[in-house]
Amino acid sequence: LVETYNYDHQTLIDYLFVTCPMYQGISSTREILNLLTDYLDMSIAMGFKFDKYPDSLKRAHDVKMVNYRVFRGEREGEEFENAVRQYADLIYTDGVYQIITPRNAQDLVREGSLLNHCIASYKDRVVKGNSMILFMRECENVNEPLVSIELNKHYNIVQSRGAYNRA
Repeated sequence: LVETYNYDHQTLIDYLFVTCPMYQGISSTREILNLLTDYLDMSIAMGFKFDKYPDSLKRAHDVKMVNYRVFRGEREGEEFENAVRQYADLIYTDGVYQIITPRNAQDLVREGSLLNHCIASYKDRVVKGNSMILFMRECENVNEPLVSIELNKHYNIVQSRGAYNRA
């Protein structure tokens, strides 16, 4: 903390061993350090200023955590959408069926829920570029899931699954 976040040695020691235990009710030094480090790391990741010695470390941490979850979710959503845009040229129709890409990660959740399979768990594979996910639909009923298709990064079909994981 002293080197990474430019803390003053003596003030930090007072905060860890006097302020937090006596005035904030946190008696475990390990817990104080975990909360403080987590709070600082989340602040830095989001690009926000932080109070080096919050009056209520637990509350400051918990509020930061709520904001960080939203921040992380938005960032992951953007990463997923960017990854899918990389293979948007695979959209196709023959007049009877069409192949579409998910618009966002929530589309994976919807697809998996309606077809009763685990396609939503492939989100990280898409973001990392290891998989591409496509949806096959009947042209007359574009909003109704029919088949989910996974391609590898070489555009080979890894699997295609309908309702209840049927091949």
